[in-house]
Amino acid sequence: MRLEDSPVPFRDGSYDIPASCYTSLDFAAREWEFMWPHVWLLAAHVSDLTAPGDHVASAMGRATILVTRDRAGDIRAFHNICRHRGLLLVPHGSG
Repeated sequence: MRLEDSPVPFRDGSYDIPASCYTSLDFAAREWEFMWPHVWLLAAHVSDLTAPGDHVASAMGRATILVTRDRAGDIRAFHNICRHRGLLLVPHGSG
C-alpha cells in the first residue's frame, strides 16, 4: 500500500501525528482494522509462565487471548472463549 493510499487522516506528507489520533475512536477502529491484526502483539512474557498451568489472559482488540504453559513445558495460546457458550474460559489477568 502506498502512503497516499493510506487510510490514516493525515495525507499531507507530514511526520507529525495529529493529536486527534490519540483520542479519535474512528482512528482507533482503523488501526484495529488495518494495522494491529497484521503485526506481532505481545500477549505475555515467558517469565510470566514459569510453571505448568501458569496462564495469562488478556484482551487484544476484539479478541481475548489465553496463553498458558502446558504439562510438557510448552507455551500455547488460544482464544479465551468457550466454543459452546461463547463465555470467557478464565478472567483477564494471570494465575
